[in-house]
Amino acid sequence: MTPQDLIAAFETLADAPDGTTRLRELVLQLAVRGKLVAQDPSDEPAAVLLERIAAEKARLVKEKKIRKPKVLPPIEADEVPFAVPEGWEWCRFGSSHINRDAERIPLKSADRKSRHGPYDYYGASGAIDKIDDYIYDGDLLLIGEDGANLVLRSTPIAFMATGKFWVNNHAHVLDSVDVLSLRYLAIYINSIDLKPYLTGIAQPKLNQKKMNAILTALPPLAEQHRIVAKVDALMGLLDRLEAARDARDTTRASLRDAALAALSDAEDTASVELAWTRIAEHMDDLFTDPADVAPLRQTILQLAVRGRLVPQDASDAPAAVLLERIAAEKARLVKEKKIRKPKVLPPIEADEVPFEVPEGWAWTRLGRLGAPEDNAVSDGPFGSKLKKSHYVEQSGFRVVRLGNIGVGTFKDIDRSFIEGAHFESLSKYHLQENDLVIASLGNPVGRACLIPSDCLPALNKADCFRVRLHQSLAPTYVRLVMNSPMGAKRSGGLKRGDTRGRINLTHLRLTPTPIPPLAEQHRIVAKVDALMALCDDLEARLTAARTTRGAFAAAAVHHLDA
Repeated sequence: MTPQDLIAAFETLADAPDGTTRLRELVLQLAVRGKLVAQDPSDEPAAVLLERIAAEKARLVKEKKIRKPKVLPPIEADEVPFAVPEGWEWCRFGSSHINRDAERIPLKSADRKSRHGPYDYYGASGAIDKIDDYIYDGDLLLIGEDGANLVLRSTPIAFMATGKFWVNNHAHVLDSVDVLSLRYLAIYINSIDLKPYLTGIAQPKLNQKKMNAILTALPPLAEQHRIVAKVDALMGLLDRLEAARDARDTTRASLRDAALAALSDAEDTASVELAWTRIAEHMDDLFTDPADVAPLRQTILQLAVRGRLVPQDASDAPAAVLLERIAAEKARLVKEKKIRKPKVLPPIEADEVPFEVPEGWAWTRLGRLGAPEDNAVSDGPFGSKLKKSHYVEQSGFRVVRLGNIGVGTFKDIDRSFIEGAHFESLSKYHLQENDLVIASLGNPVGRACLIPSDCLPALNKADCFRVRLHQSLAPTYVRLVMNSPMGAKRSGGLKRGDTRGRINLTHLRLTPTPIPPLAEQHRIVAKVDALMALCDDLEARLTAARTTRGAFAAAAVHHLDA
C-alpha cells in the first residue's frame, strides 16, 4: 500500500477504532520522513535554508535583537533514527529557527483581570485569556514548555499564533525566515516522542536547552511548503470524515434509542414482539458498537420483570398462593422450633411500587423469599472472623468476594482460599449451588449472580450478601430481577456512605420484588435466555468486525510506516 492507496482508503480506515487518530499520527509520520510528497531535484537543499537561518540569527545578534545562540552538539551517526531523502538535512532543532523566548512576559491572573482587552494571551496549550496589549505581531510558532500535555498530548504541543498577541513563560516562541517553515516545524514536533527531552516527573518540562537539542529531519524549503499543503489537505479530509462519521453515529443513536424506547414502552407481549421484529430487521444498522448492546440487554430485563416479555396463562397458580405456601412452611418450622422466627418485614407501601404487574403476579420483599432455614438471607463474616491474614496459597475452600460478582455471571477470578478448619468454623456462611450472591458495594452496587457448583465448597465474604432462595422459586428469575434496571435503581438509591457507598442487609431484605407465578418464572427465564443469546451473538459479531477494522488499519499503518 502506497501513501496514495492510503488516502484512497481513508474513509474505510477512519471508521476503525481510533481510526482518525491513527491516520492523523500516520500523516505526520509520513510527512517528516519524506514519504508524503514527491521530492524535486531542483529544490534548493535544506542545508541552504540552514545557512540562511544562521545568517539571519547573526544579523539579529549584531543588532542586539536576540542573544547569541549557544553552540549545539554535533550529531552522531548512531543518533539518526532513519534515512532521509536527498536534499534533506539532519540538524539540531535549535538551528532550524530563531528563538524569541526572551521577549515573553508572564502576568498573574489578578493582573490580567484589570487589563482585559482584545489580544490573545497564550500559555503552554493555547490562548488562555484576553489582554489589553501585545508583545508579538506576526506568524510565530509556539511550543508548550511545561505541563502534563507534553506527555498526554490532549492538545497539540506545537501550534501557530497569528496577529498581535501576548505569550507568558510557559510556551517557547519561535520565528524563522519563512512562515511555512514554522508550520513544518510544528508538524515535526507534533509527530515525535518528546519524552527523551523532558525533565521533571510531576511537572514535565521542555526547557530551551533540551528543545534545541532535538534531532530534526529538515526538508528543502520548497518541499516543506508542499508537505504543509498536503498535511493541511489530509487533515481537512479527516476532519470531514470524522464529522460525517459523528453525524452518522448521532443519527444511528437516535434511531436506536427510538427503537429501544418503542420496545421498552410496549404494553403487552404482542407489542413487544412487533417492536423486537422491527429491531431485528434493522439490527446491523442500529447496532455498530459492542457497547450498543448493553441498553438492549437492560431493556429485555426490564420487560421481563414487568411481565411483558411472555404472555400470562390464566391456568397458572397465582404468585400470592406461592408466597402464602412459603410463609406457611416457615411458620410451621418456627412452631416446631426447627428455625428461628424470621424478622417481621413491613407490608409494601404503594409509593414503593415502581410499576403495576400483571394479574396473577405479586409484589413482595426480597427477605420473604428465602429458604426455610436460619440465615437464608445474610451477609458474610465480618472483622476478626475473616481477615486477609487468613488467606492461604492453596485451593479447596473458596472465599467468594466482590470481584467474583458480575452482572448476572459468576467471574472465576480473584481466587482466595482459607484452611479447612477455619472454613468449617464459618459454616453459617457456607454457599450452595444456585445461592444468589449480591454485591453490597462497587459498580453497579446490587449486581447479582448465582453460585456455580464448580466453585464449591465456598463461603461469601462480608462485601457480598447471600440469598438462599426458597425451592419453590426459580433462582435465575430472581437474579435477573436484581440485575434489571429496576433492581439497579433500587440498589443505587439505597447506598449509604459518602466515599464508598454500600447497601446494608436490612435494606436488602426490604427490596420490593415482583413475583410471577412459578410456571411464568420459568417461561420468562427461557425467553430471556433466548434473547440474551441473540445479544451475545450480536455483540460477538460487532466485536469481530471492530477487531477486523482495527487490524486492517493497523496493518496499513505498519506497512506504510515500515
